[in-house]
Amino acid sequence: MASKRKYGYYIKGNKIAIIEEGTGSGICSLSGYSSQTTCESAGGTWTENAVSTNDGEYRSPVAAVEDGLEIQYAYSPTYTIPDVELYYATGTQSKWFLNGWIVVDGYLTLVRSGQVWSVFGKVDVDDNILVSGSERWNGIHKIQEIQDRADTVYGGIKTYTKVTHADPFLAASSLTWAVDETIAFPSGGVDTHFIDSTTTPYLWIAGSDETDNNGLFSGWSYTKATGKLDFSSGKRYKIGSTAGTDLTTQEIEETPDFDADASEDIYVYKAYREPGLNFITDIDVMDDESFEIDLPRYQANAVVYYLKARMAEDRGDFEQREFFMREFKRQLEKSNSAKQRGPYIIQGLKELR
Repeated sequence: MASKRKYGYYIKGNKIAIIEEGTGSGICSLSGYSSQTTCESAGGTWTENAVSTNDGEYRSPVAAVEDGLEIQYAYSPTYTIPDVELYYATGTQSKWFLNGWIVVDGYLTLVRSGQVWSVFGKVDVDDNILVSGSERWNGIHKIQEIQDRADTVYGGIKTYTKVTHADPFLAASSLTWAVDETIAFPSGGVDTHFIDSTTTPYLWIAGSDETDNNGLFSGWSYTKATGKLDFSSGKRYKIGSTAGTDLTTQEIEETPDFDADASEDIYVYKAYREPGLNFITDIDVMDDESFEIDLPRYQANAVVYYLKARMAEDRGDFEQREFFMREFKRQLEKSNSAKQRGPYIIQGLKELR
């Protein structure tokens, strides 16, 4: 006989999670003990064969479900996503893969080694982008400022999204990038005690005129006595792409290869590397009544009745307000009834039998 299982769900951010109610059953290696507490206190081993050892307690499902679970989840969209283009060509590419992110002036800033954003003309200030592939930042973000790589303060896409924590940051003038993959600070170096390679494994470097001197790096070391930031045993990360072909999502690790560049300013940020991090451009975000929402017919009717009820309330006609609110609720009930599963049995008039 098939056993019945009771499931529930909860929503956290943009994720939906399934949970299962425990049945309180288990198998003890010592006979005579029916609960996990008494079994283990007596030196036995309690083996769960249900989700939980406590009746009514919900936990993550552990039992296999052969036929799967059907999830019906409705949501009200606040943005629309265009057709995604991965072609690496001017004006066409709408999905961009990134190396990670940094914090600039307290704002989330998306970074990608060696990128010249202005060439492709697909991202602009005040545009909305949809970020995905992140442990923290998935969702809609608005662009505040864009900087291309090379000879810039940060060389990335700064959003209006606030970051609640402060990160180590270093700025210095008149530095020299050398072909031995070192950056020489003047006058015997600077005090960088607030940057530690054990707690800050990834650095984002900006400021040099040369493309290969900027980007996301790891495996770095700093020697104050010599005043050198050394990447000779490190790695530089970039996104693999070839002009005229589809964009690959694979992040490439390469040996740093600095070009000589003297008397430049440098900007060093603690970076967060997230392989697979990406964003989509041309997102249409709901900001006025022109945005289209795909509602079922009953729910669309309910919205009309609700608006009529509010208009009646504004003009003081409470009788009309109550009438339209009843119709509003009736339409919602019809919408919920339309979601019921199973056959609909039609009963005709007895005169037609």
